Amino acid sequence: MRILYRFDATPTVQQNGQVSWKLCYRKDQVTFPKCGLTEATYPDVDVPIGETGVFQFTILGDTGIVFAPNPPNQGPPSSTNPGPVWVQKKGAPNGPGIDPQIEPPGGGGSKKLTFVDLNTEVSTLKYQLNFVDAQGKPVTALDPEIINGGKGLMNNVALLIAGGVAIALLALWAWRIVSARRANAAREGGAGIDQRAN
Repeated sequence: MRILYRFDATPTVQQNGQVSWKLCYRKDQVTFPKCGLTEATYPDVDVPIGETGVFQFTILGDTGIVFAPNPPNQGPPSSTNPGPVWVQKKGAPNGPGIDPQIEPPGGGGSKKLTFVDLNTEVSTLKYQLNFVDAQGKPVTALDPEIINGGKGLMNNVALLIAGGVAIALLALWAWRIVSARRANAAREGGAGIDQRAN
């Protein structure tokens, strides 16, 4: 199943030209959004075991800031053409690149970016959203995290083990019933022979 994760990114251009961000995660139209103003407080999200995450980021406001354009010919991000997003496993060097769990993003050069997290393994993904101003110059990036639950192999293994244990218990229960019936039949059969002898 695919789960949609919606984020709103609101830039504020400071007097010195630096850009600060407010990043909000909107679970749905009813739930109050979770927001953060720094890397430490940006909302991180969990993609549950067996699910696929569809991430949608929208830049709010009229500052002229858009997501960095996609690299030419949909090539991989590089230091000269960073693209709109980098995604690496937590602990890996932060730099141009996209983890194989992430499909190529759509929306580079616009105010709305979408990418799909296939969630194929248990991991924490660190991602960086890259932006440019109206003149095409890079501005401050955003870097929250995605916590992947994986495709659920451990869940499947646990189900197989639980199923095996249930079958073993059922077999043990059936064996005890059959053994008890045989023992009763043997006792009754032995009692009938003793009575005929008298």
